[in-house]
Amino acid sequence: MKNSKADNRSRLFRKGDWVVHYQYGPGQVVGREKKIIEGVPVHCYRIETSDSILWLPEDSEFKSRIRPIASPTTMRKAIRILKAPADPMQSAFHKRRQRIRDDTLDGSLITTATLIRDLRGRKGRRSLNENEMRSLQRLSDRFILEWSLSLDVPLEEARQAFNALTLEAQAKEP
Repeated sequence: MKNSKADNRSRLFRKGDWVVHYQYGPGQVVGREKKIIEGVPVHCYRIETSDSILWLPEDSEFKSRIRPIASPTTMRKAIRILKAPADPMQSAFHKRRQRIRDDTLDGSLITTATLIRDLRGRKGRRSLNENEMRSLQRLSDRFILEWSLSLDVPLEEARQAFNALTLEAQAKEP
């Protein structure tokens, strides 16, 4: 049976849409397929990220973990946050770990930019542990990809701008 126009309008995402998963980062909706989940056929969005394929059931509470790519206005605000001086992070590693977890689960670009800025600031003043370094790298890579998509610039241009901004911000740190 073919989908009706009303069914198409009610869909959250369309093929070709770029979205951001709070844990896996930016990905593209490449289609909609029927999957069998616990013996029940379910219509799912197929979302491909740089390193994984996500299946998001259409009628799912997991939609709250997905958001559209940031608007250019939101991206510019996030870039301004990256340029600002870092706020000190907790000295206790378990509190830093909890903040990284909470901010990652939040999923907003503004929260991510603030976390990147503060991790980068801590890295300049003290060392980051291995998990913090991995988190900073993963968040930075995802931010750069979203920058590229949001502002419609080549990925390498976004990466160079991010790196230049990082060097500029580090030079301003006390």
